Amino acid sequence: MLVKPSEIKHQKQPCKNSCFAACIAMALGRPVKEVLVEMRTHGLHPPLFEREAWGYLVKYDVLPVNTTVLMKSFIEPDRINICTIIGSNGSLHACIIVIDSSDHVAYFYDPCKSDVIKYRADEIDVEFISIESLYDCSSFKAI
Repeated sequence: MLVKPSEIKHQKQPCKNSCFAACIAMALGRPVKEVLVEMRTHGLHPPLFEREAWGYLVKYDVLPVNTTVLMKSFIEPDRINICTIIGSNGSLHACIIVIDSSDHVAYFYDPCKSDVIKYRADEIDVEFISIESLYDCSSFKAI
């Protein structure tokens, strides 16, 4: 189950290839080392690719929805968004962005950094490869 966007606790990735695992841990409100141990028991080893990371989330009733449409990325406000970007070393890197619609502040949770970074939502200057907005499946209702 997802934590509320306002309750995310920043976590650092324990090794250089564990950014997706750290983002998943933040989204689920679990320690990243615990998530890594569990992933390894299921045959998932960093570096994780999106498909593997999303499959792991679905086991916890979390549905990742890609919001990259026609080469434009949309960050959903008031939702946990796992974003894939080009890292400083040129490889793919995962981070979390949450935009608080009440004050238009974007909270950037980068597992490589020591703490969360705050921006005005209209000042985000990052080129995204993809963005996945996370939905708690328990919030969906049958039609």
